Amino acid sequence: MRISDIFRRHSLDQTTAKNSAQQAKDERESSNSSAIASNSDDRVSISPMARQFAQISKIVAEDEEKQSSRVEDLKRKIAAGEYSVSSSDVANSILSFAKDENA
Repeated sequence: MRISDIFRRHSLDQTTAKNSAQQAKDERESSNSSAIASNSDDRVSISPMARQFAQISKIVAEDEEKQSSRVEDLKRKIAAGEYSVSSSDVANSILSFAKDENA
């Protein structure tokens, strides 16, 4: 599972919860027969955790853009026959992966 999937799932869960809460609030307000004048001093504050979440989401989105750009570049090189892989790099990568799997 990718980190971005976790953030998207968390964001989706939060959005669903907020929508449910808002719907319940709207139903309560609509069922209330007496009209109350609203105060124009409404304020919104964002928690530090929400700010951190926004920053992390931005970083992850930028990383995904870089990754997709790199993938497109590799596809272009492969299609043009310009991409070559060092056999020693492949062997070292396989050995490293095998070591990590057995650890």
